[in-house]
Amino acid sequence: MQVLDKEFRPYLKAEDIQTIVKDTAARMYADLKDVRDPMGQYPLLLPILNGAFVFAADLCRELGNLGMEAEVCFVKNSSYSGTHSTGTVMQLIGFPDSIKDRDVVIVEDIIETGISVAHNIEQLQQMGVRSIRVCCLFHKPELFKGDYKIDYIGRNIDNDFIVGYGLDYSEHGRMLKDVWILDK
Repeated sequence: MQVLDKEFRPYLKAEDIQTIVKDTAARMYADLKDVRDPMGQYPLLLPILNGAFVFAADLCRELGNLGMEAEVCFVKNSSYSGTHSTGTVMQLIGFPDSIKDRDVVIVEDIIETGISVAHNIEQLQQMGVRSIRVCCLFHKPELFKGDYKIDYIGRNIDNDFIVGYGLDYSEHGRMLKDVWILDK
């Protein structure tokens, strides 16, 4: 399949992705089903736009099917240009003001170097959150430079460029239900 100037081949079918989402939701549910902050509030899921919106929607539905309550608030960062990270994180939509003492879960589509998530963790710590967990659909362990724990990893993958299911190449390919890998 052609996306802009690049050729991609099938990587993961929608059914396989849903299996990964269900497994991730089950692990998250087991850890968070009874978590409440001092004010009795449920965990706050923080999907990082634009890439995580599809994964976050499916993850939330699965958590709901399991009986878990959570709040959702979207955050938007930018750190990519084409197929490569710029190494600089810009926050375009920030965290809610009422986040102090909350239990939060950062939800990412993919974690590569981990720079963006580290940036978010640092900000959340400065805002006084009670706990931070990290969840991602895909993780590239060979690129990871973070010194934080990723609590919920859907699938570890090699250092290949993928599109679909929310992941994009220069804002194209997000709408694909399957995940496609760059054909080298």
